Amino acid sequence: MEHPDIRIEPVRGRALTREFLDLPDRLYAGDAGWITPMRALVARRLDRKRHPFYDHGEAEFWIARRAGRTVGRISGQINRLHLATHDDCCGHFGHLDAEEDPATVAALLATVEAWARERGMRQVAGPFHLSINEELGLPVAGFDLPDCLLMPHGRPGMAGLVEECGYRVIHSLVSCRFDMAGPLPERILSLVRQTASQPEIVVKRISALSILANGERLRRLFNDAWSGNWGFVPVTAREQQGMLLDTILFWDRMRVLVASVAGEEVGFLIGLPDLNEAMEGLRGRLWPWGWLPFLWRARMKGLTRARLLLCGIVRKHHGTPLAPAALLRMLQTLHAIGLPGCHTIELGWILASNRPFMTLLRQSGMQPVRRFHIYGKSLVT
Repeated sequence: MEHPDIRIEPVRGRALTREFLDLPDRLYAGDAGWITPMRALVARRLDRKRHPFYDHGEAEFWIARRAGRTVGRISGQINRLHLATHDDCCGHFGHLDAEEDPATVAALLATVEAWARERGMRQVAGPFHLSINEELGLPVAGFDLPDCLLMPHGRPGMAGLVEECGYRVIHSLVSCRFDMAGPLPERILSLVRQTASQPEIVVKRISALSILANGERLRRLFNDAWSGNWGFVPVTAREQQGMLLDTILFWDRMRVLVASVAGEEVGFLIGLPDLNEAMEGLRGRLWPWGWLPFLWRARMKGLTRARLLLCGIVRKHHGTPLAPAALLRMLQTLHAIGLPGCHTIELGWILASNRPFMTLLRQSGMQPVRRFHIYGKSLVT
């Protein structure tokens, strides 16, 4: 369908890049829970020379204009690592932020679809910013909560507008909250006691000084633990290094745990204070003076929320009693050592179709607080 009053422009040059980056703050400024993400990290995704995604992928970025106003934005991606892993001729879209107008959303999605078809894709899915190993999903619940680190913002009406364009939900993701302030809930302690018959599980913390040195070890654990999962794309060495360096100022606050049985590493967990909490009111900008309140809040005042960034059990133990036992022991250890000042930690994202994990969370008393959809559409007519 043509939308003659809407003009879609590829992002080229500083002026359009600025419009692409500025749009969400203008769209969501009045939303409950909106916290502008760190601008430099979002801008890096557009940097084809520096961002590691471009070692194995290509992306295009567009803005939508109506009557001279920027009213929407979107990105399209072709991830060659995804194609090599899944062989599904699937392109991706991401960064879908727009006024809640059917014509604008339709024009943006149609642009990505045409771009993906030109590159031989037979379907498109998203949102991914830029890949499954970064931000992903369209929020459909939890809009009243403050935005969490590396979780996208959205509005209730956007899901319906995407579905009107022929997209269907292919997966749902959730996040849950875990109380770090009080004693460990009896329900979790009871589950831990039920795993007593399992081999002894030793959980060790990787120190702040050795996080980077252990980066390759963690990457191998992640790629093993997540291989075979829906949408899995292996994390490359450059991607892993970039993720760690982005948080270098907070390695002393990060909690990196590795679980072992008889000397064999079977699982890992990475938690970090929710740096979004320190970004409130800064409009995503740390330069030139935003660094001062950001560091004061994050390091002096202290943050009260945390995010479980990554967690996994190696593939060979999936579906065995050792998997929930190792996960529970790591959560028990995380609760015992804590994250400085943090009262809660958000676990996510988690595939809603991951029945063993979801059952374990329910048995532990944790309920989903946010939900996200991944949408897909065939490009074959």
